[in-house]
Amino acid sequence: MGRADKQLYNQQQSQQMAANNALMQQELAQRNQAQAAMMPQLQSILAHPGYTPAQQQSILGNTMSALGGSFGDAQQQMANQAARTGNSAGFLPAEEEMGREKARDMTSAAAGLTQQFANAGLNQQMQALADLGNLYNSAAPVLNAALGSNTNLVGDQARLAGIPGTGGNLTLGGLRTGLTALPLLGLG
Repeated sequence: MGRADKQLYNQQQSQQMAANNALMQQELAQRNQAQAAMMPQLQSILAHPGYTPAQQQSILGNTMSALGGSFGDAQQQMANQAARTGNSAGFLPAEEEMGREKARDMTSAAAGLTQQFANAGLNQQMQALADLGNLYNSAAPVLNAALGSNTNLVGDQARLAGIPGTGGNLTLGGLRTGLTALPLLGLG
């Protein structure tokens, strides 16, 4: 490799490395900005996943109120029927059975809601952890591409230094190596 070719290659290599480093710094700054914006929200979700205690109480209260109201209406209709007909035979056993049915339904509803609350909290935690992982993992391909491109530039120089007449190839090699990093950086 001639002295002029080596100087040209070194200049191109320096320019490409500077461009790669600038792109890498820009990408890292954007990633850090996204992390800074999302981190407090994700940490809050991880610390307090799912419904708040007040929301849980409200949902549970509304459900129990609706169930209680439907059983209260049925009980009132039975009492009205007994009063209208003047026949209260079977009213007490039916009322007791309705009370047991009401207790079973309310217990089942409360257990189902408790399970839903737990699942909602677990799902939110899993999503927050996945989002955290995505924040950190998304920068890896960009960094690897930029660092790999810089490493390729140095490797090209070492391989081509011993081949006479490769000045034109050096220019193409340096440009080709730099251009391969652009799509990975989202610029190509």
